[in-house]
Amino acid sequence: MNLRISIRVPFYSTEDKSKLEIIISNLLGNLPPLTEKKENDVVYLVADEIKIDSLRLFFKNIRQNEILDTVRKYVLIYPQEGKVIFNIHKQALTADKIAVITKNTTSPLGNVELIIHTKDTEKFLNWFAPETFEGKIIEPRKFNEIFNL
Repeated sequence: MNLRISIRVPFYSTEDKSKLEIIISNLLGNLPPLTEKKENDVVYLVADEIKIDSLRLFFKNIRQNEILDTVRKYVLIYPQEGKVIFNIHKQALTADKIAVITKNTTSPLGNVELIIHTKDTEKFLNWFAPETFEGKIIEPRKFNEIFNL
């Protein structure tokens, strides 16, 4: 599967950039350097070309915290052509928690947008956040299986 991963985080003058970098790395592990981009008077920290292996930590966390159904539901609410967007509550990340939310539910400091660019969003989502029945994954997949999809 051909994936391209990027992240976009609003960055305000009252925030500490190094702390934001830490919370993002707690979500994804090692990242390329974050660059600042301004859009409509808001500055964002952005990283493009994130390695696929960086998803491993997020993949593991949503399973350990048993939030697969929530992750899947919120992604399916707003389907996008050619990409899967995970909106993650920025303030929850500062407390080392992952809260996937709708794009209309924002934390006061904005949401972290984790964007997966792929030609087959359904195939990606079925691998990353598969359907469950009574809390159990119907077709469990390992992280390394991404390369076999």
